[in-house]
Amino acid sequence: MFAHIRKHQQWLFIVIIAVVIVSFVVFFTPSVGTGGGGGGGTGSSATIGTINDQPVTQQEYYDAYKDVALQFFSQTGSWPDQMGAQYGFDQDQMTTRQLLLLRKVKEMGIVTSDKTVADWKVNFYADQETGTFQQEYYDRFLEAIKPRGLTEADLDRYAENVVGIGQLTSLVSLSGEMVTPSEAERVYKERNQQATTMALLFSRTNHMSAGQDLVGMEEYFTNNMAVYRVEEKRKIRYVKFAATNYLAEAETQLNASTNLQAMIDEIYTTRGTNSFTENGEVLAEDKAKEQIRNEELETKGLEIAEEATRKFMSGFAKFEAYSSGALEQ
Repeated sequence: MFAHIRKHQQWLFIVIIAVVIVSFVVFFTPSVGTGGGGGGGTGSSATIGTINDQPVTQQEYYDAYKDVALQFFSQTGSWPDQMGAQYGFDQDQMTTRQLLLLRKVKEMGIVTSDKTVADWKVNFYADQETGTFQQEYYDRFLEAIKPRGLTEADLDRYAENVVGIGQLTSLVSLSGEMVTPSEAERVYKERNQQATTMALLFSRTNHMSAGQDLVGMEEYFTNNMAVYRVEEKRKIRYVKFAATNYLAEAETQLNASTNLQAMIDEIYTTRGTNSFTENGEVLAEDKAKEQIRNEELETKGLEIAEEATRKFMSGFAKFEAYSSGALEQ
């Protein structure tokens, strides 16, 4: 596809950007759109011109003519014969351009899906603030075009063609710029260039019979232990204040401040008898209260241990201060 784009890149640039008609010969008849005859036949199938030696029928031209009218109306709210001159709008020229673009859409094999067209309609007839489709807007637009002999089928065809031309424009542009030959060549190579590789595989299963000399490996490690020894990075000395060392003191303090057994009974009642379990089974009352007692003692013991730690650190800080002062003297 990129090779095809490169082949027609200059032509597409002129069509889409400069809107200059190239290689297009069309012979009009006064009866276009009215059902009259044409150069190559009669009625809507009559040939009235060619694009790149491909025939253009009267119906094809008339449909493009209506597309251009719908485009002008959707952008200005008026029709080409009313305000076209004021806007410098040439409907015949724009019809020729429309035919040329639609023919290129067909040549490039662009097919618009029903969903894409439906999404375009939803966006086109949406409320600008909410972004939601407004059936009322669509109905008004449809009623406005009927006096011009345009139908809902014309509106559907116009939407499909707008989407198709939009996809054509996207196909030949990257980030709003035309694709250069070098860029197209690079992308084409990335997607289509083939590479040949050679690989030499060593499977461990091919060497299982060689065995393992564990004795030699152990001897080597023993003789080179210094190489593998990890030196000490930091030495830490610490004093541990375990909560279990203060359980007796914790029980004394709890009994002094409150009745420990009464507190256990209250906790058992408040938390509920089914709250105390072990291995998924509810404990009996005496076991549950023993669990509560141990929890309360451990909590209190931890508080006492923390207080002892703070006292130790305070004394240690004073000792360090004294030691450093003595050394300075």
